[in-house]
Amino acid sequence: MKKFKMLFSLFVVSLLITGFFLPTKFNPKVFSDTNPSVNVDVITNELSEVLKTWIVKNDSQYYKDITVECHPISVVIKDGNAEVVFHGAISEMLKAKTANELPEIRGMQKFLKLKQANLSHGKLSAVNDEINYWVKTVNENYIGKIEAGNFGFKVVADLTDEGHIQKETAKFFLEDAEGGFEEITDGLYLSPDEMEQDGFEHAKKIADNAKDIGIEGFYIDTYNGTAAAQYAEAHSSNSLGLYDSSYWNNTEFPFALTMMKSPYGSDCADFVSQAMYKGGIPMDPDYLHDRSHWWCNMYSSTPPPDYAPWIWITPTSQNNYTGLKNYMLQIRGYWERTDIHHVRVGGIMVSQSNDHVMMVTGNDSVKMYLTAHTQDRKHYVFYDIKTDTFITTNPPDYYKNCEYYNVHKYTWVN
Repeated sequence: MKKFKMLFSLFVVSLLITGFFLPTKFNPKVFSDTNPSVNVDVITNELSEVLKTWIVKNDSQYYKDITVECHPISVVIKDGNAEVVFHGAISEMLKAKTANELPEIRGMQKFLKLKQANLSHGKLSAVNDEINYWVKTVNENYIGKIEAGNFGFKVVADLTDEGHIQKETAKFFLEDAEGGFEEITDGLYLSPDEMEQDGFEHAKKIADNAKDIGIEGFYIDTYNGTAAAQYAEAHSSNSLGLYDSSYWNNTEFPFALTMMKSPYGSDCADFVSQAMYKGGIPMDPDYLHDRSHWWCNMYSSTPPPDYAPWIWITPTSQNNYTGLKNYMLQIRGYWERTDIHHVRVGGIMVSQSNDHVMMVTGNDSVKMYLTAHTQDRKHYVFYDIKTDTFITTNPPDYYKNCEYYNVHKYTWVN
């Protein structure tokens, strides 16, 4: 698939320079109604070690050279129970020596091998293009290279009478795009067999949706997902739940800061729009819409009064009830639906509440990384956690009702 060169090949030494690891000094918010003799630091350190061990155990199925940093953000000790929220960073390397060893890619290749004799030229070309994209992307940007990302987890455990955690009672919760948590009951990843089946079904869907190219037209490449992702990561902080506008492109797009300070208090769609624009998606021409109202109203302290769908993810009165999602899907057709394993760098995730949007800035076919504004996140890890039932036509992922979109790599030209 839950950056290329500069965005992916980050070694441990460079992590300390580029800021993927979080600061080492934290002053977590602490609430405790426990006996004063209970040592909060001891409990926090014990839960930190439990979390690190658990992450390494899960990730070691697909990764090696795993390093995890955990920093407590809040600590609650109450009624013999401890609850700690951690933000942290992880660096690791895929175990696979080539992209062809990864189960998602193996599944796509399996479909092609079994079905290629029955596929039309257009369908065969579409499946080959998809496989070649992932093989090239993973080989060039992930194989043999350290990948670093940020994360948020909450860990809950019972305490002994002596004030230590009971490891066997620990429960783990993954932070979502909007600051909530969901319990993980069956590990962080699908099994290799499930991933391979997912890749098979994905290739089948590519073939089913492919259209044969007629002689009256041709395709041209118009979108650079790497450039979009690079822009996103250059202009987002890792404040995790807050925002730091000093990272934002306030010179070119000052309206974003105005939006955050307004009653709307949100910049997620505008930020993703900026990144997609830098990746090559054009604005509508002036003859369709006044550009000062189209991209964002840079010269006013009030929201655009006319047509500005890229500023809100959902339809509002301020954008004539259009919204970013509807515009990209229905009006312009720049987006196409995909899933968590196959959303490309420069692609999009729309949250389950349908009012938050993030840019995909990493995907090694095992897990995905996201970058966003409002609740600023930079290369934030999102897992496709295993659920009780695996449905191949709709693979389960952590955001069960989230939507994932690729920007069309090709535009039809007559």
